[in-house]
Amino acid sequence: MVSIEDLVIVNASEEMLIVANYFAKKRILYEYPRKGYGEYNQNHLLNIRNGYVGEYCFFEYIHNYLTEKFGNLKPIDRYLKVKNYLAYKMIIGQVQPDWDFLIVGKSVEIKTYGTKVLEKIEQVFNYNLFIDVEQVKETFVPDIYVQCFLVKNQEKLSCVLAGYHEGLPSKVCEDIPKPAYCIPVKELNPIKELLELII
Repeated sequence: MVSIEDLVIVNASEEMLIVANYFAKKRILYEYPRKGYGEYNQNHLLNIRNGYVGEYCFFEYIHNYLTEKFGNLKPIDRYLKVKNYLAYKMIIGQVQPDWDFLIVGKSVEIKTYGTKVLEKIEQVFNYNLFIDVEQVKETFVPDIYVQCFLVKNQEKLSCVLAGYHEGLPSKVCEDIPKPAYCIPVKELNPIKELLELII
């Protein structure tokens, strides 16, 4: 179960936004027009961008943890320690196995709520982690799903790493435009436990 104290907040830096915008504008040419996104338009572009921002925030969180743990080592010793901890994969222009990161051999998919930027952090508890049933049929199931939200407060954009779930949730929500495996955010596992699980 996740409480407000378990939420991890990561600042979405200007550099993250620049890179996310750049790749979103390129990727939209190769992106399958998913139902729910509608036509190729600004909303679709924003969804892609927000997905990248969620991935970059998660990367920043893991990177900061590894830096704190191994950053004071000599470069070669640090490399030998972290080389098997983390891999980040970004593919444009082909169907990919549905994961964004490998962390100590476990596949991790970041699910960013891309269609709405929240105004308050506590609003994350009004939402669910959704995994499209059709998407799962077309690819393999990652070991871990991480739910991320974007929150804008006084013109500053932040990511909320709300929690994670191992494998697919058992429930399927049918009362939405596309059936999806679903679990309320409050029933996820705290992100900080993910570090203990995989590192």
